[in-house]
Amino acid sequence: MSAQRTLPRLGRSVTTGRASRGVYGSAKLALRRLVTEQAQAGVTRLPSEDELAEQLEVSRATVRSALQSLQRDGLVQRVHGRGTFVNRHALAITANIVQDWPFARLLSALGHRVESRIESLSVGPCEARLPASMAAAQDGDLCLVERVFHASGRPAVLCVDHVPADRLTTPVDGLTGEESVFEFVRRHTGRRVRYSVADLVPVVADAAVAARLGVEAGTPLLLLEHTHIDDDDEPVAFTRAYVGEQLRFSVVRTYAEAEEDIE
Repeated sequence: MSAQRTLPRLGRSVTTGRASRGVYGSAKLALRRLVTEQAQAGVTRLPSEDELAEQLEVSRATVRSALQSLQRDGLVQRVHGRGTFVNRHALAITANIVQDWPFARLLSALGHRVESRIESLSVGPCEARLPASMAAAQDGDLCLVERVFHASGRPAVLCVDHVPADRLTTPVDGLTGEESVFEFVRRHTGRRVRYSVADLVPVVADAAVAARLGVEAGTPLLLLEHTHIDDDDEPVAFTRAYVGEQLRFSVVRTYAEAEEDIE
């Protein structure tokens, strides 16, 4: 059984080029809302790709890409010969680590009142070792933006963004660091973060991190080390994020291979 809801018409589009990204994003958002509504109605099977493309007035390729993205997010499962189905138990997840949500949005989704505070912004050499993917930037100056996200009045996440200074198109005295790293890169380097690769590392807080997060030195934390990749598939920035107890991540692990040709 499929939902009878009529999806918004987004307008027929091609599937390549910068102009299509807005249509793709709108299609994914519309399908995500459909998934939620179907789960609430007890309906698990989505309409076919052709039906969805017709309702949205976009190409079938756009619908397929959006569905594949929702599958990577763990919200749907595509079963060869049967169709696309809602993973209704996964919809209860509020902090899915595979989704590209900023920390402020993740904390807000968990019900916190969120405030971001810039602790420091500087340009100079980086004392800490960068990952191999950013090795080319190790010997040059970096713009370091250190911010703390507060959740309901308590420090929750310490982020340290590293952006090669030679890529900045904005004078240093014109930087505030108020933006997310994605917006910072877009606005001040002219590049766009297309995806990020993250390592999850259990650590204990040293004195400096402990002071920023208001915890005792030696407190267990989760460290997320993100390498941010641009449209040319080149690393453009790096983030170390120390996560406290207020933010607990989940992930949906699927065990069936995705199929390309599903009706």
